[in-house]
Amino acid sequence: MEIDRKNIKEVKAIVQLLDDPDPEIFGMIRNKLLSLGKPVVPALEEVWERSIDSMLQERIETIIQEIHFEEVKHQLTDWRDRSEDDLLKGSIIIARYQYPDLEEKNVLKYLEQLYKDVALEIEMVDTPVEKIRVINHAMFDIHRFLGNRQNYHAPANNYINHVLESKKGNHLLLSVIYILVARRFKLPVYGVNLPENFIMCYVDKDENKLRLTPEDRNKTKVKFYLNTFAKGAIFSEREVDQFLNQLKRAKKPEYYVPCNNTTILLRMITNLIFAYQKLGMKNKVHELIDLRRVLGPEQID
Repeated sequence: MEIDRKNIKEVKAIVQLLDDPDPEIFGMIRNKLLSLGKPVVPALEEVWERSIDSMLQERIETIIQEIHFEEVKHQLTDWRDRSEDDLLKGSIIIARYQYPDLEEKNVLKYLEQLYKDVALEIEMVDTPVEKIRVINHAMFDIHRFLGNRQNYHAPANNYINHVLESKKGNHLLLSVIYILVARRFKLPVYGVNLPENFIMCYVDKDENKLRLTPEDRNKTKVKFYLNTFAKGAIFSEREVDQFLNQLKRAKKPEYYVPCNNTTILLRMITNLIFAYQKLGMKNKVHELIDLRRVLGPEQID
């Protein structure tokens, strides 16, 4: 939806009424602006810039935040219904929760350089292990991605644009970037939703099913596992067993096989909820819990 010049003037006139002390009138104006959505944001920002009324500015800020949140919620709902196989798109939508003006082209700019550096060598090798070593070299030696151990639970570690720019992230986002690179070169690398960690697996046969059902997962044969916090180190099922033993966790089948993209985004949102809880940012926690409901219940215990 676009707003023409005539309606922009009307919106600005409505916005000026936001300083009305009557809660009922304010509520009506707020609801009207929220119903108009993202197209009214520029008009709201212009009024905010010209105003010296702190209450009006605060109300405008709150409404803009609500509009941005509803837009993210709408985009995530659309992704769930139509684009679940697009991990990059889903990750960008989550990032827009914090960076509402984030454009896909800005994320692709960083990824394309990574793709380019992998492409220079990956066609020269044949085996899965050799191809993985090429990606590892590009990600961890050339681009110097690494795990953000000092501030592991920082919210920024869950936003793909920030991780691509800073080259630091948590297990999950480093794995997401790794998976995107692998999928670009048609390598069957998927995420594995391990508790208190997130790893990847290289499957024996790629059936190109990103929407993995439990039945698909049970049929999947994993060649080996990968850990982005150890520069893409390759390890076996036995080491997954050892990790679960250390955690005193049951060896559930889902801890050994690929997870789908919805599970990845659910975990991304859950990480953010935990991060903002630690920072005492209750409003963000409530919003993210609401956002998580779009995709379903959180899928890690």
